[in-house]
Formats: sequence, C-alpha cells, structure tokens
Amino acid sequence: MRHILPVAEAASIAGHIVLLVTQGELAGAVCSGSRLPHCNLALDVADAADDESCRHIIESLSPIITDFAPEAVLTGISPQGEFGVDEAACILSTAPVAAMQDYWGYLNSPSCKEPDVYFVLDKMACELTAKQSQRPVLAIGSPAHAHYSDINIPVRRNAARARVPIKSGERLAIFFGQPLHHLDGYSKTLSACARSLLLQSGLSCLYRPHPRESMENFNLPEPFVIWREGTVEDAILACDLLLTVFSTSFFDAIQLTRGADVPWMSAVSLFAAPDIQDMCRKECPATIPPFVKLAGICSISYDDFFIDIKRGLAPQGAAIFAAQARENSLSPAESVGRACRLLAAMAECSRAPEKVLFEALSSTLLQNW
Repeated sequence: MRHILPVAEAASIAGHIVLLVTQGELAGAVCSGSRLPHCNLALDVADAADDESCRHIIESLSPIITDFAPEAVLTGISPQGEFGVDEAACILSTAPVAAMQDYWGYLNSPSCKEPDVYFVLDKMACELTAKQSQRPVLAIGSPAHAHYSDINIPVRRNAARARVPIKSGERLAIFFGQPLHHLDGYSKTLSACARSLLLQSGLSCLYRPHPRESMENFNLPEPFVIWREGTVEDAILACDLLLTVFSTSFFDAIQLTRGADVPWMSAVSLFAAPDIQDMCRKECPATIPPFVKLAGICSISYDDFFIDIKRGLAPQGAAIFAAQARENSLSPAESVGRACRLLAAMAECSRAPEKVLFEALSSTLLQNW
C-alpha cells in the first residue's frame, strides 16, 4: 500500500475519481490519514489453495467493484501462496489491472490470476519479472520514496546525528538487523563484521534491530550497541556507513542519497553466509540482493569483510555510492507521475477496447520519458 497510496492521491489531485480498497487492520491504518474514499474489508488474507476462503474474499469485493465500475485498477501483490483483495481484483475487474511490484521479480503463486501489466522498480526488476511472466512489465521507479524529495538532507542529518550516542568527530556505522537469528550464517556474519569493525579507528558501531527481530537470548558481539531510536530515514541520515545482510534499508539509502547535493554515506551488504544466500534466492531469482547491483558493495566472503568495510568508509566511498544510485535507479520523485500517466492510458483503453493495452502504455512511456 505504501507504493499505491501516493499514486492514488496524485491521481485524485489530477481530477480522477479514486477509491481505496484495503484488507485487514494494518493496511486500513496506513490509509486512515488519507482524505480519499476508502473501503476496508475486515478479512484475513487467505491461503491461495483454500478455495472457500478465496471465494469469500472475491464475494466481499465483488459489489464494490460493480458499484464503482473502475476504468483502471492498481493493486499490490500479496505474499506468495496468499490470496487477498489484490488477487481478487484481477479476477473481478473488467477494466485493465496493473500490479505494483515492491521487490525485484516478486510474483504471487502461479495459481493466482495475473494482472494485465506489472509496474516495477527499475530495469533489473523488468528483467527478473519477464523471466517468470508473459505479461507486459514497465519500470516506473518507487512511488513509496517520492516524499524523499521533500527532505532537507543537511538539516535532517544534523538533527539525527545529535540524537546518536557517538563521540564528537567519530564516524558512525549502523548495522540494520533482520529476523534471521534462526540461521547459523547470521551470527557468523555478525561476528565477522564485528571483528572487521574493531580494526577500524574512530568508528562507533550501532545495531538497529528489525521490528520483527527479537534480541532475547542473543549475544550481540562488540563493538555493537543496540539503538532503536528514530525512523529508518533518521538512521540512514545519521550514519556514514550502512551495513546489513539484505535489508531493504539498503534500497532506502539508495533512494535517499541519489538526490543529495553532498553525499554523506555508503553501504555494504554482508552476503557471505551460504544458508542466507539460499534463503534469499528462493524469494528472488538473483545471485546477490538486487538493490546491491544498483549501488554499494556486496561482500560475498567473510575474509573480504574488512577490506569492503574499509572501502565503504573511504573518503570517496560516499561519492561513488551516490553516483551509482543516480545512474542505476529511477527517480522516485518522478515515479508517481509515471504511474498516473500509465493509469490514465489504461483507463483510455478501457473506454476504447479496440486499443491494445501494451501498445498504449508503451506509447505513454515514450512520450513522457
């Protein structure tokens, strides 16, 4: 929903009639502050193999679709194996449906009906998605990060640094944790990272747990200190080096730094553990975390952690990271407009069925890029 809401609000401002439909308490809460008309279905997401539960969701959404009669539909994609309003909309809608992908190459189960077109983050996401689906795939960028263009980076960074427990003049590395403690490779990664950090001078090291990560009975190695304060953006702005395994905070950092006048940080993915590699590749058909191909450093051997962390902390590290981010990722500030123009083209196809959807969308892309 974080990708869809900015597009919906922009479409409304542009004069389109918009209806938000969400499912469950969490998604409903995300949209609660919006002024747009909003229907929330108080239903749990279903197992895609549970025909009765899926049918209940379809029957609950059906009158909403019928009454509103949309000319274009924008959905998300439920987790693999699950069935929700996104998948029900693909079944019910007679208008063209676009699904907004929020992770590279991520699709739902083959048993679910696909949308007419996928909106994805970038060229790499196009390539990964096209390997799995015959549907058209269009790169629009990340609408969820469009608000980053409103951030005054120098002011916000100074404020964030003032709240961090570090000594004056020290650099700051923050490890963005993940709920991977059940994997042996995660503790090995942290231990190898900690040893490498201890060899760096003038460096404070914080560990930011993931919201779903339990630190109970987990011995965090020195020099890490747990720090949960502020937002993810505040932590990225405060640090000089972002460390993680494959947290999407890495992609947040790419989106934040690509528009910075003065780069301030770099990022390293510590992706050496075989069990973590296997788990990650089951979810995304890529050899390394896909966002690391956009910018930053991927360290695939424990023995390389020290030199790769040192590269990230080098004086030119921040400038290289920002340059890679600008070159390889699409502007999030422009992504909302791209999505709105494509949805308008979809609605036009709905009104004139003789138009071929993908040709119309491709034409819109060529005219506006």
